[in-house]
Amino acid sequence: MCYESYQPHLNPNVTKIREDPEAYYRNILTKGDGSILEQSHLIFALLNISRVCSHEIVRHRVGTSISQESLRYVRPRDLKFWVPDELPESQKTAMMEAVEQVEAAYRKLEQTVPWDKLSMDEKKRLTSAFRRILPDGIATSMIWGANHRTLRWVIEMRTDPAAEVEIRMVFDQIAEICKRDYPLIYGDFASTDLPDGTKAWRPSLKSKV
Repeated sequence: MCYESYQPHLNPNVTKIREDPEAYYRNILTKGDGSILEQSHLIFALLNISRVCSHEIVRHRVGTSISQESLRYVRPRDLKFWVPDELPESQKTAMMEAVEQVEAAYRKLEQTVPWDKLSMDEKKRLTSAFRRILPDGIATSMIWGANHRTLRWVIEMRTDPAAEVEIRMVFDQIAEICKRDYPLIYGDFASTDLPDGTKAWRPSLKSKV
């Protein structure tokens, strides 16, 4: 579109084009013509991630779409909670005990309410109020989408060894999917194994297109 380069002579300056898709995308990534990669959008269902993780994901706003489970409308049946493997057993036990205490307090509040007699608006208000005692580490689900230009950058950022472990686990899986399903756009990404079993992904062509 920008250069009218779909075929020769649409633009008098263009006398030949790249007909091989691999050469076409490699040229885009080499030159850094990232706006072209904004035209396609991928969508992922991120299930049972923590709200800690989702808070970090939503910081990426440009070129993304986000729909997250609402704890204002959704009263959780179970408080699912993931304890990072990197912690020693004593700290894991302490964290689980803290979560169990919070859940007990939440259920105690919940039992004081005649939910069947309330309107949806009343339920929503109480659910919203009660969620304030829940920890950021409880599980949530979200639908998250991004265009290829954004995805290339977010994968590199969020699989960096310095990234938080859970978000690195999420984007390690996303990187695997992108490289498998869109090799012409992500074929230059290579992974490095990290001690915790995840991978750090970096491109060999332009880091940010």
